[in-house]
Amino acid sequence: MSQYDVEYGETLFNSKEALEIIWKNQNPEDCSKAKYLVSGGWPYGFGSRIHMEGVAMGMALHLGRVYLPHPDGDNFFFETNIEFCRNKERWEPGMNCFYMPYSKCTIRDAAKNVGGDVNGLRTYYMGDFRAAFQDEAGLDQMIKSLDSMQGINLMQTTGGGPYDLRQYIPRQMRPLIDCSPMREHADHYWWRAVSATYITRPNRATLALLAAHTTLPVLDYKDTVAMFVRHGDKGIEMKLLEFSEYARVTQLLWDRGMVPQSGNYIRAKLEQLAAAAAANATSTAAHPARRRLRGRRLQAQLQSLAAVANSAVHADAERTSDRDRRNAVSRRLPGTNSTTGASMDALNLYGAPTNAPLVPLPGKQSLPTVPYNGTIFLTTEDPAVIEQANAWGKANHWTVVYTNLFERATQTAVKTWEEKNRRGTVAVHDKLEYISMLLNLYYSLRSEAYVCTLASNSCRIIDEMRATVGGKANRFYADLSIETCPHPPCMDADDKIVSFAE
Repeated sequence: MSQYDVEYGETLFNSKEALEIIWKNQNPEDCSKAKYLVSGGWPYGFGSRIHMEGVAMGMALHLGRVYLPHPDGDNFFFETNIEFCRNKERWEPGMNCFYMPYSKCTIRDAAKNVGGDVNGLRTYYMGDFRAAFQDEAGLDQMIKSLDSMQGINLMQTTGGGPYDLRQYIPRQMRPLIDCSPMREHADHYWWRAVSATYITRPNRATLALLAAHTTLPVLDYKDTVAMFVRHGDKGIEMKLLEFSEYARVTQLLWDRGMVPQSGNYIRAKLEQLAAAAAANATSTAAHPARRRLRGRRLQAQLQSLAAVANSAVHADAERTSDRDRRNAVSRRLPGTNSTTGASMDALNLYGAPTNAPLVPLPGKQSLPTVPYNGTIFLTTEDPAVIEQANAWGKANHWTVVYTNLFERATQTAVKTWEEKNRRGTVAVHDKLEYISMLLNLYYSLRSEAYVCTLASNSCRIIDEMRATVGGKANRFYADLSIETCPHPPCMDADDKIVSFAE
């Protein structure tokens, strides 16, 4: 997160400072004197789990306690029931076999006063902490009621009555949020982005495993659109969409200049920033300090982008871009006869595409009449979507790439909710399934535009983390969910329920 990113909108405002606050709280000078909140975990989907852990971490911070995961791993099922997580040399309880420890302190510190038995700690529920987030009096009363207990257990799944997760923002973050230029209604989304970034810091062993599988033939991320087609059991929570709708919106993003390598990108960004600046100047709803800061930041971005546009006009006549080169040559990859929209079915995922050098550019006069569009990085649990994407990419001059660490058709993830819960059904999970999820997130964060459904927690994780470690807070994101977008697709900041774009 560079200062340039912070000033020009590429990184979520104040996220670096927020991560430092979390780190300091999670790593006290003396663990024997700290107080603890131990999470019982959230045994559901990839994105949902990260979000709920983030809420619980925020509760601990709000109460002045260190947040730790429960060590028994009962809530983690297939993800940690693999050899990678059973390696005693690097083993950490629960999901921390993949991630950096949340804290230097341990469960032994948290359970010291109950004979080291973490299950001996008193249990509380999410709803029990409502009053602590309503006002200072409620917070003071809660802290005093817990003062005699060095550690407490938190049950996330049941009990405690109703509560509003959007209100569970730690008090230490309020000064950072209140002086930020971000939209007021997105405060909880800001915390989700920050907490998800802290929680999902991969450890060295995970980084090494990811590196071993990071071999997809993405030649230029500036023309890459990350597309997440969520099917499977998600149909009980949101309306599932056919691939054709994702494809239509992806082409629309490209044609409108919303992907950096597409021809109209600078114009689209200038129009977006100018509209945002005009709306900010006439806004009466925003806090005055936020409005002034937002205005200065928008003006800086407009000036920077205008300078880029002016220099690009003079450079275009002399420069041949990577995209020109790809348009001018046959991009034949090993194991396929197609030039664009290459099918991944016949490719060796682990490195074969790197042996396909580009042919030298023959000259501007040799450019073909058929244009090359961009690259789609596709995430999906549905093998039928893979087939449809390959066919569409070939027909419409898009390269389609995706991870292929295991056979999707045989896994539980492809099943609907009814199929998964049918009597006699046996769950099937590959040992690389969770690593595949992390790899998909990695490639998505490197992409430069996004087509997804924000009703999916996994899509929200992409949206949130592109704004922190991804450095893509000001890129275009198309939301296709009728549950979160009034009139899909929402591709402009003013249309979206939540947005980091300014």
